[in-house]
Amino acid sequence: EENPGPAHELQLSIDERLQTVTEDALDNAVIWNKAESGAAVLINIPTGEILSMASYPDFNPNNREGAQLDDFRNRAISDTFEPGST
Repeated sequence: EENPGPAHELQLSIDERLQTVTEDALDNAVIWNKAESGAAVLINIPTGEILSMASYPDFNPNNREGAQLDDFRNRAISDTFEPGST
């Protein structure tokens, strides 16, 4: 049996305001382009921090009734894509 090692510090870099703006912009872009899905990630290039990440369609983890497995997929980290504009 091994003793647990020291805990590592984890600091989230998500900016609540940018997260809201990103989710709203992604929702609008998917609707405008009549797309089925989409993803957006805002990165602070000098630091590499993830400032916001959104996936569409999204889901409410507090209401899983009737949800399909695919509803829980985070397209921003699980799908492959060609990079768009930067």
